[in-house]
Amino acid sequence: MSIFDVEEYIARPTLQGTTALIYGERKVGKTSLAVQYPKSFIIGFEVGWHGLNKVKAVPVKDWADFKKNFVKPIVKQGQAFLTGKLKEKAYETVIIDTTDIAWDYCYNYICSQEGVTHLDYTENKRGYKMVKQEFLKQVFALLGAGYTVVFTSHAEEKEVVNSITGVKEKKIVPTMDKNAFKIIGGVVDAIVYCANVTDAEGEVRRVAYFRTNGKFEAGSRWGEFLPNAVDLTFDSYQSAIIEAIRKTAEKDGVDCDKAVSENLYQASQEFYDYDKMMEEITNIGTFLMDKERLDIMNDLSDEILGVGNKISQCTKLQVEIISNYLDELKEKIEDAGLEYEEE
Repeated sequence: MSIFDVEEYIARPTLQGTTALIYGERKVGKTSLAVQYPKSFIIGFEVGWHGLNKVKAVPVKDWADFKKNFVKPIVKQGQAFLTGKLKEKAYETVIIDTTDIAWDYCYNYICSQEGVTHLDYTENKRGYKMVKQEFLKQVFALLGAGYTVVFTSHAEEKEVVNSITGVKEKKIVPTMDKNAFKIIGGVVDAIVYCANVTDAEGEVRRVAYFRTNGKFEAGSRWGEFLPNAVDLTFDSYQSAIIEAIRKTAEKDGVDCDKAVSENLYQASQEFYDYDKMMEEITNIGTFLMDKERLDIMNDLSDEILGVGNKISQCTKLQVEIISNYLDELKEKIEDAGLEYEEE
């Protein structure tokens, strides 16, 4: 698809495909809210579902276990659905419970990979960047496979620096590592704070806050039309978000009921087929050899891979490089006035 043929995107009035960070006090009902999303599955970095019935959840042993036995099969099924090879997915919603521990597992994974006990001991402290990259890679894998993703975290009061005034102030924020929060906070559509509050009559009720009063972290992409807070029930939560999406569409002069289902993350991804690409490169190599123009392929290899390196040496971990090489190779063949017909 050409970038010049893109149609305007319209958000659908549904929770499906949205992302949220739900955090709050312990036992307030974060997980209970999350599991009511359609066809939900808990990736249990923390076993917090013992008091819930009819939930589907599996505990995670470590980050390697998460990648191999959770992300890979879930993504594989999601991609099969998106490409029409599967009629229905087992899950629509994936819950990372809790994100705090997920980040710790990722941190330990990189430490193990680098052979250190602390990321300060990695070369030039590169381990910190590696954790961010690895964490983001797995998060985007789930988003790219078309799932609704919900992250959970606990809450704590911290002294933070106001980004506008520069003044230190106390604020309730998620307990996850600050680097994890930077990533998740930038990805999700809504940051929802859940708390027990006492009303004017002295009754305690559970509330989900969509907007901040300056004392806690909260916000969303539909902030203008979301209420400050709703009762912590799934019906109230879902209704508020759907109504906000509808009002946003009305303000923008579009009909959200005519919106077509689209996964924005998946739309920007390509499912690379390593074997297919390497086979095509081999065919092009045979073609260029017959034309006595192997110099085109060799020069491009030096340019993209470094002098002396060959595309045939690339592994399945380098599929993006291979795809780029293949695209560039076809352009150079065309620029050279040669006519290569793809099989």
